[in-house]
Amino acid sequence: MIADGLAGLFAVAALLHLLAPPFLRLAYQHWGYARSFLSGAGVVMAMASVFLAVPLLRAWGGILGGLILFVFVTALLNRGRYLYALPVIVLLAALAPAMA
Repeated sequence: MIADGLAGLFAVAALLHLLAPPFLRLAYQHWGYARSFLSGAGVVMAMASVFLAVPLLRAWGGILGGLILFVFVTALLNRGRYLYALPVIVLLAALAPAMA
């Protein structure tokens, strides 16, 4: 159940990154990331979503999702966005029971 919820969240995040609305493009541009980073992040998030949804691949989805969330937490903390990092840290902690 937790894995399905996380798969859904990764799917929504992937769709958001692949559609790249203006507010998200501006945020990534402001932080110095290229436009192609959004597409790459969206594809990797979609892969994590699929992996988390398939029981045989759930461990790989947890590993990939953990790497994605770790990178985002690190980026947010380096930029002083501590409150924005808290929900991402909670998601990161939720990956462990989702893989079981």
